[in-house]
Amino acid sequence: MNAIFSRLDGKERRTLERLGLVVLLLLAIGFLLMLVEKSAYRDARDSLETAQARRLSIEKSRAAEREDRRRWQDAERDLESLKGMSFYDEKTIYRSLRLDLQKIFNESGVNVPEIRYGYSDAEKGRIKEVVVAFDYTGGYADLKRFLGVVESFPKFLFVEKIDFLKTQEGSGVLHFKVTLAAYYEI
Repeated sequence: MNAIFSRLDGKERRTLERLGLVVLLLLAIGFLLMLVEKSAYRDARDSLETAQARRLSIEKSRAAEREDRRRWQDAERDLESLKGMSFYDEKTIYRSLRLDLQKIFNESGVNVPEIRYGYSDAEKGRIKEVVVAFDYTGGYADLKRFLGVVESFPKFLFVEKIDFLKTQEGSGVLHFKVTLAAYYEI
């Protein structure tokens, strides 16, 4: 290779040296540009990954919100159907409640001489409560049967309290006071 350079005159050598310097300079600039582009590529890739993670998070959040909305709509439909079937009507509650209590007493075999009605001050939105109380004397099996009938009754009628007034040991006879709550919509 030196033999080739030795045949070149001074002007040709300078031109070749300059050309070599230009090539080296272009290679150095190309290398620097490559480093800059590589850094820009990494930044763009990181930004894309962050955006994709954010998008996935938003999609999950939207799916959860759609599921919540669907559950609330189901609950609303359930409540509307319950209102029609399970709540007493404000205008006919006393008549309907008396008839329902009679059905419950007949079905459970409980005989109640006196029923007391009370009104609760607790108003929860558009729902009000009527309290029904009575004393009963009977066996544990009668109480259990009565509670089963009340539990399976389709209207909102709940056992609020059972107070055992006195029990006779060995006799199997219980004296208790039952308090029921019925609900109606205003």
